[in-house]
Amino acid sequence: MRRRALLGIPGALHAQYEESKGEVPWVPTPDEVTGAAMRLAGCGPRDVVYDLGSGDGRVLVYTAKHFGARCVGVEIEGHRVAEARAAARAAGLASKIRFVE
Repeated sequence: MRRRALLGIPGALHAQYEESKGEVPWVPTPDEVTGAAMRLAGCGPRDVVYDLGSGDGRVLVYTAKHFGARCVGVEIEGHRVAEARAAARAAGLASKIRFVE
């Protein structure tokens, strides 16, 4: 059986949400955090990574590029989905990453 990891919202982000009076802030994930999370999860080419609230797609672009996983991003904001699709195309990874609005 493969290991699975679930990453939660760090305390600082939760506090930022509380201060925003219910408006969800967009906070980009640094590549170092993405790399550490994917290594911890044992991510590889046989995996499919889902990112709920995928924003501009940076987590999935990094994951597909450095770990070879197929990826699916789900994002509610249409302009972020457009950014994410453009980023995947620019990285030559559009065939490995799908974004759903």
